[in-house]
Amino acid sequence: MVGALPGGRRTGASCLVLALLVCAATGLHAQGVVKTARPKPTFVKRPSVIVLGGYGMPLSHTSLTEFWNGGVSGSLQFLIPVQRYLSFGIGFDGNYFAFDEAAFQARYGAEVDSIPSSNMGLASLSLISRLIVAPGYRFTPYVVAGLGASHVTGAVYKEKVAGVTQRYYDIPRKTRLSALLAVGVELAFSPSFAIEAEGRCVYIHNDDDLGLLAHLLAGVRFRL
Repeated sequence: MVGALPGGRRTGASCLVLALLVCAATGLHAQGVVKTARPKPTFVKRPSVIVLGGYGMPLSHTSLTEFWNGGVSGSLQFLIPVQRYLSFGIGFDGNYFAFDEAAFQARYGAEVDSIPSSNMGLASLSLISRLIVAPGYRFTPYVVAGLGASHVTGAVYKEKVAGVTQRYYDIPRKTRLSALLAVGVELAFSPSFAIEAEGRCVYIHNDDDLGLLAHLLAGVRFRL
């Protein structure tokens, strides 16, 4: 009976140590489960609508820059992100060119009885891609590239002088392949709303009248 007491004490101590080890292991396991179950940040594909407005002007060719000035320019874009930093979509752009009557008067005023007002418009539809340089930051630069088609409304003015047709300008209505490249900055006020500003160049391919156009635009982005 006396010899059994030390063994009972050892058994009780062993049970106590085993219980403490089980509790500790259970606590560590539970802590590990909590860490494992913590949700990781996921990428949400929320499309965006971008509305921009500003000023656009022709840089070439002479047939356009001689008698037309820049005017109101606008852009409407719909983008779907495929990565945090990359989106693809479609864009519609419009540009108004104001006829420069003073320039026409200075060159042909003595030859014509009246000075026409031939304002023109340019509309473009493009497939675009947008690269965000620093996604996740409130202020980030971005780059936009696009390829599509541009349509100009055209302007033609000609008269017969002494039986000979005199063409003062002749930019026919037409559609041409076009490419655009833009660099801008975005300031986000929330995940769904941001303001943007950008500079953009548009190139009209293989055209003797339209060449390179420049735009300065600013506007807003709404994430749906």
